[in-house]
Amino acid sequence: MAEESAAKNDNSEVFSKQVIDHLRQFVNDPGLSDALHFFTTGEVGDREECILKIASALVGNAPQFIQFPTGGDLIDAQEKFYRLSQSVNEDFGFPNLIGVIDCERVKFVEKEEEGSIKVQFVCGPDLQFYNVLAAFTGQCGNVQIWHNSKLRAQLEHQESPDKCWLIGNSDYFQDPVIMCPIPEAKSEPEKLYNSSHGIVHKCIKRALYLLKKRFKCLDTVLHFNAQEVCAITIACCVLHNICMRHDDFNIDYQYLLLIADLDKNGHIEEVHAKENCSEHVVSK
Repeated sequence: MAEESAAKNDNSEVFSKQVIDHLRQFVNDPGLSDALHFFTTGEVGDREECILKIASALVGNAPQFIQFPTGGDLIDAQEKFYRLSQSVNEDFGFPNLIGVIDCERVKFVEKEEEGSIKVQFVCGPDLQFYNVLAAFTGQCGNVQIWHNSKLRAQLEHQESPDKCWLIGNSDYFQDPVIMCPIPEAKSEPEKLYNSSHGIVHKCIKRALYLLKKRFKCLDTVLHFNAQEVCAITIACCVLHNICMRHDDFNIDYQYLLLIADLDKNGHIEEVHAKENCSEHVVSK
């Protein structure tokens, strides 16, 4: 019995080490192609299967870790957004704001064919993801994904008189629950609105910047099929939120606050923010 117990403990330790080592690949292995290279046994197919099992387990727990705040946490997030929107003018702020929305492509190669998925993210003011929708090809537009998301229906059918809403960039159209920048703003109020809008929108850029810095596999080309890439993306978001809840940034956070935003040309744009940012998950 003692020998069986010892053997069971040894197997448990080996399994735990394997899980930790595989999780490490999400961070350190850009394409996840060399996963578990430090193991002397195991075929590539076995390694990929193990990675996908871990990703599947994380996706199964996604609703626990990727969700919109409720109760006092919701009020706190809205207050943070409101204060952030007051950065331009203390007399002007965005009430009832619960998230910032944007999309990002994740590339992959399957059977020598290049492809990509386009993922919809919503984040809050603490750099956590509140909603992640990974179910569309890279050719889909932001608006198309939004119109086919459950989140849109949920927000449009709110019964509360103080309806919550999101902020999106010019890739979206003005929507009952998405506020977009005003094109060619001329009046001072319009310019003020756009300035505040731009500051708040930087939250999602910071969140995505940090996600890709933490999980380098999302910033390169993955050697998995589209459905598997969706699962890996969501798994990384779950791990990201867990890290954020434990204040584990894994990069210079002050650097993130100052120069985290990338412009459309991929250059670093210097920004100054009074608050940091982030956000429910997932649906395939």
